Amino acid sequence: MTVGGSYALWNSLAPAGVGTVRSADFLVTLTGSNSSGTHDMVLADGTPATVALTSTAAPLDQLFPGVPVYAAVSVRNATAAGSAFTVLATLPDPAIITDAGPGTGLSSHLSVHAATATDLAECASVPSGEYQAGFSGVQIPKGTSAVICFRIQLSPQAPSTLQGQSASVAVPLFVEQIL
Repeated sequence: MTVGGSYALWNSLAPAGVGTVRSADFLVTLTGSNSSGTHDMVLADGTPATVALTSTAAPLDQLFPGVPVYAAVSVRNATAAGSAFTVLATLPDPAIITDAGPGTGLSSHLSVHAATATDLAECASVPSGEYQAGFSGVQIPKGTSAVICFRIQLSPQAPSTLQGQSASVAVPLFVEQIL
């Protein structure tokens, strides 16, 4: 009994024309309500950008118990992708920090709620009921922007001993592709 086999090599050549390979950037830009310029959400070194929504030229209004003040950020989906590229921008709970640390002093009487608007200057005219503590996010198609407004309010029950204290509010923004 014998077993035999053969080795066959097939080779085929097909010419191809010149082509272009393109890549797209996942580019999201941010503009704060203080109009201090537009910034890429992720810096060239891969670190997240920080955008201040107030400045000495455009300070946040003074807080009085029960009277809200507003700040906003415009989020632009500036990707160069050739097809549909919708992103979802979401916000976790903000961190309210005072000189004594988070959850102390003034921060225990502040609330921060978010809503969407069509322009950075329209936050105060957004109906109160649209502001949410748990902001579920906003979809932003390629080439468009969304404005996220923040309503910062000192509770009406805030004690007068808090007068003159300061706090900062840090709101992380997450953006992910959904389509």
